[in-house]
Amino acid sequence: MVSRRTAVKGVVGAAALGVFIAGYWNTVDRIVKPTTTLYKPDRLAGAGVRYVYTSCLGCNVRCGIRVRVSTYDGVEVIDRIEGNPYHPYNRYVSASHQLSRYDTLDYKTPVQQSLKLTGTLCARGQDGIHYVYDPYRIVKPLKRAGPRGSGKWKTISWQQLVKEVVEGGVIEETGERLPGLKELYVFGRLKEAGFENPGDVLASIKKDVDELMAKAADKNVKAEELESLLNSFKEKWSKTLGEKGLKLEDVLVDPDNPDLGTKANMLVYMRGRGQDNADVFTNRFVTAFGSVNWLRHTS
Repeated sequence: MVSRRTAVKGVVGAAALGVFIAGYWNTVDRIVKPTTTLYKPDRLAGAGVRYVYTSCLGCNVRCGIRVRVSTYDGVEVIDRIEGNPYHPYNRYVSASHQLSRYDTLDYKTPVQQSLKLTGTLCARGQDGIHYVYDPYRIVKPLKRAGPRGSGKWKTISWQQLVKEVVEGGVIEETGERLPGLKELYVFGRLKEAGFENPGDVLASIKKDVDELMAKAADKNVKAEELESLLNSFKEKWSKTLGEKGLKLEDVLVDPDNPDLGTKANMLVYMRGRGQDNADVFTNRFVTAFGSVNWLRHTS
């Protein structure tokens, strides 16, 4: 004979099972009676389909990629990113032997024929679609619109960006003035002030600074003597620059610490992933500007 306790347990268990099934009935129904939706093959060519050949920036390899762009209701959408079969890094594979990698596709192969083949590409490269459509992707220049660290930004035009990078600008919300490259380009400022050979002036300043640093490294030189030498240095160059309407502060980062160099050193180029050709270009630009601060990233 079933006890009252056992009967109550059975009723409670049955009720709980009923509640569970009722809550997940739609899920259970889809499992028991699955439905199938057929999708047509992607359009590979024809009206509304075009291909863009470019390079992947997912890593430092710079693989060649082929991007299929299709038009839906007047809007272009990236359908797929795959390896460029013409590119030496990717080498094409055939549809029937996808585990085999062949040589680079002959450049004489017609593009329409190449669409039947694809080049190999890693998962990160294929996922470049999400880089393009990431909601946090920055596609317009942003300018700070509040105190530093406030996290407030506003969009500006490319023309304004170039102008303020070169000539400097003001944070309208705070009144903070930011210098531009023109202000940091000491060679140009000396030239505009009337010095015929700015390079000679900068070389003379560096020579005096090197002598000061040698004195500073000499343990036999007392602090009072070093301070006197520093004051003489500042007086000499303040007078020389003042004759052309400039201040020592217009040339040096910090006149009390002349070893920091000229204000051109306030330009710091910190590159991310880079290639040799870009490195040569940017290094020459930074060096010609007068800065020693061309730096690589590390990881």
